[in-house]
Amino acid sequence: MNTETKELKFFYIGSFLISLLSSYFIWLQTSKYGVDLSPDSIVYMKWAQNILDNGLGFIISNNDAKWPPLYPLIIAVFSKISHADIVSVARHFSCCLIFFTCFLLTLLLKKLSGKRFVSAIAFGLFIPFSIPLNLVYSFAWSEPLFIFLLILIAFSIEKTTYSRLVLCGFLSASAILTRYAGVTIVPAVCLLIFIQKSSLTDKIKKCFCYAIIPTLIYITYIFRNYYFTKTLMGPRVASSTGLILNATRACATIALWFSGKNFFVATLFILIFIIVILNHKKQIPSYFVKCSSIAIFSISFLVIYFIFIVISSTTTAYDPIDVRLMSPAFPFILITLFSAFVSMDLLQQKTKFYYAGLLLYLFLISISVVTTIEDLEYRKNHGTYGYNSVSWQENKLILYLFSLRTQ
Repeated sequence: MNTETKELKFFYIGSFLISLLSSYFIWLQTSKYGVDLSPDSIVYMKWAQNILDNGLGFIISNNDAKWPPLYPLIIAVFSKISHADIVSVARHFSCCLIFFTCFLLTLLLKKLSGKRFVSAIAFGLFIPFSIPLNLVYSFAWSEPLFIFLLILIAFSIEKTTYSRLVLCGFLSASAILTRYAGVTIVPAVCLLIFIQKSSLTDKIKKCFCYAIIPTLIYITYIFRNYYFTKTLMGPRVASSTGLILNATRACATIALWFSGKNFFVATLFILIFIIVILNHKKQIPSYFVKCSSIAIFSISFLVIYFIFIVISSTTTAYDPIDVRLMSPAFPFILITLFSAFVSMDLLQQKTKFYYAGLLLYLFLISISVVTTIEDLEYRKNHGTYGYNSVSWQENKLILYLFSLRTQ
């Protein structure tokens, strides 16, 4: 068995164990009170129960169904098959989703690694110890399904053949039926198509082949919403936060994922690493030359998604920009960083890049591990902060009111 075969075997075993660890973390932190529930989660669970009771007619004609329906529909289907409670199904579904998301994401890193399988595993360790993923996967939210579909889309556009683009179109339509933010995928994929070397006619044909399915699905559901509710995506009010504030919140949220409580120290390390790279800026153009389709899509999606979240939060009042809203960006930040390391040969040993990158990696992964373990210990005993947490489940006033209701 040669060295490459051994490393490949190590990679698959490592990927499986990392994915298993990710799933175990979600299982553990939801073991006492179950999957956590927010007001949005309650709506999803209500929809799932209505679909169980009334079938697909609930989605087609009910005025209450204003959000994309795929997540509650899947929960309802699995609940019907397993004869289990919908909240219990939501918990098991989150554990399964984080396992497959983690495994597929490490496979994407492998595709970008250039046979540096150990490096792919090293970056993959950020997934089970991810601050944003451990939070959103512990709730009954649609983000976990959305992130999983995004990873599948990244796989499907590795080659922009017509068959791959049709598959990508169906996956994008599914993402739109999971979250309205899925519309950001369409321009990201079209941008990837236009960047590639081919005739303008061929690019237009490929864009049409891809975009026709998600566009029709989006228009159909928006029309359905307007027909039944007289709104496009449910009732909205104007936002009270400005563009600069929302952009700052988005950047601060992402920075805290990799710094935990050590924001300023981590920022200092990152700035030092950026200075090292800029001092060797001759290697930076090679990144754009060697960039794969997966990396280009990741960068395109990150930019478009960031702009979409900031602008939509500025024009419309809903939840402030936080970990939940920005969580779909995390896997693609990881892919972009790893692709940059590989493309600019930052993983070659005995260079300033390598040692600076290794130092930064060890520092950031240490922060992620410590923060995740602290959060895990707290959530295991207290829940997160939703309705399925100690603040609600063991609140004396709520227990008293519940006892009056049951008398």
